Amino acid sequence: MSIGGGNNRSDSASEILADLLAKLAQGLMIIGGITLLIGLGFSFYSVFAGADVTDAALKQGLKNVGLFTNLSLVGGIVFCLAASYLYWDEGWLGPTLLVSGIVFATSPVWMPAAGIGKADKELPAAAMRTLATAGMILLVFGVLLVVIDGIIRMRQRMEQGAKADQLKYGKGIKDVDEKQNVFLGKCWQLPFCRKFVREKCPIYHSRTTCWKELVGCMCEEKVIQMAMDGKPIPKDAILAANYIPRNNKLTIEQKKDRCRSCVIYNEHQKHKYRVAVPVTVIAFILVYLLLHGPIISVVGSMVGALDKFVNVATLGKVDSAAAKSGGAAFTEILGASLGVIGLTYTLKAIEYAIFRLKL
Repeated sequence: MSIGGGNNRSDSASEILADLLAKLAQGLMIIGGITLLIGLGFSFYSVFAGADVTDAALKQGLKNVGLFTNLSLVGGIVFCLAASYLYWDEGWLGPTLLVSGIVFATSPVWMPAAGIGKADKELPAAAMRTLATAGMILLVFGVLLVVIDGIIRMRQRMEQGAKADQLKYGKGIKDVDEKQNVFLGKCWQLPFCRKFVREKCPIYHSRTTCWKELVGCMCEEKVIQMAMDGKPIPKDAILAANYIPRNNKLTIEQKKDRCRSCVIYNEHQKHKYRVAVPVTVIAFILVYLLLHGPIISVVGSMVGALDKFVNVATLGKVDSAAAKSGGAAFTEILGASLGVIGLTYTLKAIEYAIFRLKL
């Protein structure tokens, strides 16, 4: 039996297993989604229709709410697990679950404030708690997916930098044998800088960088030609600067565009990203911890302003005191969720600025 034949059968078995798991996950996602919608749908109905009921109907309604809670729990967990397996690498799933989770988790606060249901009635209040429970499941999965996606993206960027299709100069060149990679170093301290070129490179001897001079060994053939010719370069930094070739046929912007498409500059950008990410994460955590009180106060003021607006818009028919039920928990959840969302999209903005705009 050949080794190749065994590998083919192994690959085929892996593909069959992957297809079966995908189909199973699709089925579970549909079942979980339907179960979750049933639980949420009847909970919404109880919020609207459960205000004025008889004692017997109230007793039966509370039993039903218990069933709806179980349906929402099981359905939500199954749906989120299956959807995460199928779409874990999709950028939209995490934020969608996160936002949906916030909406449902805070429903006991905003629904009474908006005149939807009566929080002082037992059955609607219980149904709102069911909605909040389902929301917490969505919120937890949303936060996990957003954080995991962010970690994966950060790791890829730290290792690879810009995508290969954005690179033009030096794209096919491998790391040199005497590999060096000084953190935040100059161009001649990074990978891809070849020793035979460096020894005759005016940029190296002048102790500057190719991205500062807008010319280098990957984009300007004169630098390579000087190295091939063995033309001596003064060791003095000031004198060596006079040997840096100047291409007057290109505009400044065209020269900058060469830098943006260069593997050496991409390595430089990777180093900048490795600094920016932990600094940003630590800064967000410190700001949230040190300014926790003011942040929660601002979030609470926003909630209060919304409550006041709704009260005015409804001509005072909505009891604002009902909106304060669970207000502290609401502001904490909202504050933390806004912090996670803010951090996630700040990191994406940094990634865009460094690897797309090449700032």
